[in-house]
Amino acid sequence: MLVKRFSREEIKEAIWDCGGDKAPGPDGFTFGFIKRFWNILEVDFIKLLDYFYVHGKLSRGCNSSFITLVPKSSNPQLINEFRPINLIGCISKVISKVLAKRLKQVIDSLVSGTQTAYIEGRSILDGPLTINELISWSKKSKNKVMLLKVDFEKAFDSVSWNFLDSIMSQMRFPALWRKWIMGILSSARSSVLVNGTPSLEFKIERGVRQGDPLSPLLFILAMEALHVATVSAIEGGIFKGCSLPCNGPIISHLIYADDVLFVGEWSEPNIKNLSRLLRCFNLSSGLKVNFNKSQLFGIGVNMEEVAQKASILNCKTGSLPFVYLGLPVGSNMGRIKNWKPVIDRFEEKLSLWKARTLSFGGRVTLIEAVLGNLPTYYLSLFGAPIQVLKHLERIRRKFLWGGCTEKNKVSWVPWYKVIAPKTDGGLGIGSLASINKALMIKWAMRFKNEPDSLWARVIDAIHGRGRCLSYIPLKMSIGGVWKGIVNMGRMSQNQLINVKERITPIIGNGEKILFWLDNWVGDGPLSTRYPDIFAQESNKRCKVSERYVFSQNVTEWKWGSDNALTVEEHLRQWAECIIELDKVTIHRKPDTWLWRSGSKVDDFLVSSVRKEFDKIDTIKETKVLRWLHWIPKKVNCFMWRVVLDRIATRDALQVRHIQLPSTNCVLCDSMRESVDHLLITCETTQLVWTTIFQWLKIPLPNYILSAVQLLEVIHSQVCSKNKKKAAYAVVAATCWCIWLMRNDLIFKVKPFSMSKLIGDIKATSHSWIKHRAGLSEINWEKWRSFSHIHMLCRGRSSTRCRKSGSVPVYLNVYDLTSMNGCAYWLGLGVYHSGVQVHGVEYAFGAHEKPTTGIYEGEPRQCEGFTFRKQILIGWTEMSLAEIRGFMEELAQDYKGNSYKLITRNCNHFCNDALSDSPEILYRVGLIVSRESVYCAIA
Repeated sequence: MLVKRFSREEIKEAIWDCGGDKAPGPDGFTFGFIKRFWNILEVDFIKLLDYFYVHGKLSRGCNSSFITLVPKSSNPQLINEFRPINLIGCISKVISKVLAKRLKQVIDSLVSGTQTAYIEGRSILDGPLTINELISWSKKSKNKVMLLKVDFEKAFDSVSWNFLDSIMSQMRFPALWRKWIMGILSSARSSVLVNGTPSLEFKIERGVRQGDPLSPLLFILAMEALHVATVSAIEGGIFKGCSLPCNGPIISHLIYADDVLFVGEWSEPNIKNLSRLLRCFNLSSGLKVNFNKSQLFGIGVNMEEVAQKASILNCKTGSLPFVYLGLPVGSNMGRIKNWKPVIDRFEEKLSLWKARTLSFGGRVTLIEAVLGNLPTYYLSLFGAPIQVLKHLERIRRKFLWGGCTEKNKVSWVPWYKVIAPKTDGGLGIGSLASINKALMIKWAMRFKNEPDSLWARVIDAIHGRGRCLSYIPLKMSIGGVWKGIVNMGRMSQNQLINVKERITPIIGNGEKILFWLDNWVGDGPLSTRYPDIFAQESNKRCKVSERYVFSQNVTEWKWGSDNALTVEEHLRQWAECIIELDKVTIHRKPDTWLWRSGSKVDDFLVSSVRKEFDKIDTIKETKVLRWLHWIPKKVNCFMWRVVLDRIATRDALQVRHIQLPSTNCVLCDSMRESVDHLLITCETTQLVWTTIFQWLKIPLPNYILSAVQLLEVIHSQVCSKNKKKAAYAVVAATCWCIWLMRNDLIFKVKPFSMSKLIGDIKATSHSWIKHRAGLSEINWEKWRSFSHIHMLCRGRSSTRCRKSGSVPVYLNVYDLTSMNGCAYWLGLGVYHSGVQVHGVEYAFGAHEKPTTGIYEGEPRQCEGFTFRKQILIGWTEMSLAEIRGFMEELAQDYKGNSYKLITRNCNHFCNDALSDSPEILYRVGLIVSRESVYCAIA
């Protein structure tokens, strides 16, 4: 797997995984450029990686990089307050990316569970959860525990290459792989960017480059040596970790990249031996501990004793609580004051973004992408107090409506409607409380799916023997993070989401499912259905795999408890239980736990569960907007406010006690300016809508009195999905342009012009359709007449062949021979879903002289036409009747074409046209008239 030949697909996948707009390295090329011209550069990249496969090295210019300094703090003053990041050239990055993707497939089996960085399926949150539970248990048990938070000096830049090669050798990496890695490391050269100008290039002697996709994985391979050394020290009695009860794991260290936290018994010999261990690791690996930045913590000991032991290591002293991996450890997160860092960061970000400089859509985007995600790291581990959530929501609400911490603005829509899902009439922002609950429930899913992970074993050792017998273990006497997680799941039952019932097991070999406590067979756990025999069970948290044996490919269930069943009633219940168990099929594959939502059972997704909570916490709005990605987000938000009657018209401002000189409509000056009057029923806007609907070729009913009714007219039209979207975009553009014109009349005192307004509507909607909908082939002249033939389907203009309808549209290619004395002919036709259109198929003929008309004939049997092949060019939602109308309209507008074929070029042209190359559409466009081909592939 690691040393197989580099395939064409593997190289392309690695390139497409790289961001196209990232800063270029010394070669000056971005991946956007490489992707754009991949058909030209593909062969060169394949040859390059074939050369690397054989020789295991790169040419000098191919592995150079620029070093740029990224500040670690907001106001850096010293050079050590910057982090060096390498800007690597495209060639080197592609090779590293390919090797990194291969290494990711095997690294999970090579690296211990104490490391949680850069490995799929492991989380940065595992470490803080483990340490928090360890501290809570130690305080309850009155154990003295030592914690040493280690800081390595320039960790990534200090790793010894010989040490790394030795580690890979001991892990049984192939010799060819090691040759590749050493070739990449030894050929690396860098220059420092000083005010944008590179210095002289120099050779790198050690370390792995930050910015190289392969570097993080190589670094954690090196850190695995520290894990092995620590385990060997424990087995040899040199270092003593923290032993958990109930045969739980021994916790001695947690590693996240270069962040290492050691845990052990509180004793002077233990601390001294740990210091010696780190010194040995330094001599072998080159990774040196910076004790001036390292901290020693003590649990169950006074600060004087901590200071005394810290002097042995020459490190700093620390006290609980402290921050580990950005999260508080040993802190009571039920107190509001402990959430101050999150609130301060929220307010800091709010002060950096000036709400008045952003559109409403821009503010919504920032709330979704940033202000909604800033607290997510905290909310992923801790249940936030209600007052904290209210304060954070208040900050988000102020920012959305253009206010700040010092000044409030009008909140036009109640917040519960704003956070509601879009399907329920909201903006879909989501409440922080719902996000918090969904993130807490995720831990329950992970606990059931990852029982062998280190953090799950710690939880099971500390809480597994508690009196609370449930699908998730919890010892009520131990407070801490896990207790808050389990209680959050129980609280969600009050909101009609029963976590215990939603978590659904898919039985495999039974090694992850609790025999008595999990709901894996029948209706409900066996412990509640057979309570008498469950009371006789000695191991109440036994697994399914412990209660069966395979005998001649037949599953035999056994009573494995130490307490034998002797009472007749108990034997009867066990016999009934076996009858039910025999209905279950045991497989060799592992068990899996899924999330049940209604009748659907699927993988757990935080976003889906969050939406479920939002639906419960909000009231469904009767007026629901259909959101369209073809129009800008600010316009979507504007239409959402229009539907809810929540834009700042004069009538709405007066209702909110804002004094105005007049509340009459600025256009007609005869009626109060409400949303529906301004945009729909005003005499001026009625003329606008009459003109626009005539342009759209859609009849405008007389009963339209509101924006909601207007949108329903569009959605009730019997036409293709794309045409319906285009019509909706035009309606949104009309409302938007009317609103902008109204604001110009009031605030800029501009004169009103009907012709300019209509022109702005057409130009604005054309820009959206062309650039946002991916229909770049629609030209202005066609759009002005709103010819619906452009909405037939998406052609191949999109870089990814996206399916925009359910019915395929094919391009039939014909070879025409011996007609009118022409040696080679080519014709085009449209074939719809394999069904005859109007009984004929329309073919655009290639003519030697000017000709007008369309040839008709039976599908695939046109006279003089020889059918060659059929090419799928797109998808549509148009019905057969619409296709017929489309073709008839096309026949009326067709004016023929004229050109002259040159015989000596025909062989080459026909070969290209009949090949599998996607260039066929482009080449046909060179020969046949632009209008004919455009209509066929639009």
